[in-house]
Amino acid sequence: MTETDANTKPENAPHRADPLLSVDNLKTHFPIRSGLLQRVTDHFKAVDGVTFNVGHGETLGLVGESGCGKTTVGRTLLRLIPATSGQVTFDGHDVFRASGSELQQLRRNMQIVFQDPAGSLNPRMRIAAIVGEPLIIHGLIPNNDKDQLRERVETLLERSGMPRAAADRYPHEFSGGQRQRIGIARALALEPKFIVCDEPTSALDVSIQAQIINLLMDLQSEFKLSYLFISHDMAVIQHVCKRIAVMYKGKIVEAGTREEIIENPQHDYTRSLLSAVPEANPRRTKQRFVYEGGAM
Repeated sequence: MTETDANTKPENAPHRADPLLSVDNLKTHFPIRSGLLQRVTDHFKAVDGVTFNVGHGETLGLVGESGCGKTTVGRTLLRLIPATSGQVTFDGHDVFRASGSELQQLRRNMQIVFQDPAGSLNPRMRIAAIVGEPLIIHGLIPNNDKDQLRERVETLLERSGMPRAAADRYPHEFSGGQRQRIGIARALALEPKFIVCDEPTSALDVSIQAQIINLLMDLQSEFKLSYLFISHDMAVIQHVCKRIAVMYKGKIVEAGTREEIIENPQHDYTRSLLSAVPEANPRRTKQRFVYEGGAM
């Protein structure tokens, strides 16, 4: 599949009629300034014309090396970073034009789990305040009912694999995997329809990675969640996602079903990512393919 094909038709037929999320020709460019007056002399094209859809209850994997722009895609579609151009439609609403109550409702339904669980949690706040803060801001707990808020927070923690007593502690008292579970509990607090999982396992030990992935898959099944799962690890992506989009230098160079991408990759960069996946059988050797760039 060529870059043009990937950017215009990355989705599978079942998701075209009614996608939950549609991203059309998204661009995020950052100005490059130089000279004494710091004038803009050029732009860094972190995201340069990306198009994809995510269906209801689906996980789309966005995979690529560090610096390819995949995290910027996730943050831009959530309006955490301003877009240069393009359109994002969520459940029939134009995300970039939404304001007021419409934007607040969109933020309830579109959440994120960050890559660094330590950096995403305020070290000065107890876990009860961290997980409960979205509920208060969005007015989901009537009259700031402390008992109801506490029960809701403890239920969220428990569902994310944490003890209820964790609510009284601070982030530094937990391991990386436990902090990520807390981040997941916070993302679930508003009962969203869609979550950007931004490298949610890359900062964790391998054994903990599996636990977090299994937790995310269980939660998806229980709450009918849709995920944009961002990762540089093709092994994780092919385990979690039924559709995969491969990103390189701000563009999607190939997209398709898991079987299409894994069994019959069309782009050399995709072949390079697949060749880097460790071979489970020690008696078998895999030839390493290195993509050195070139025409996309």
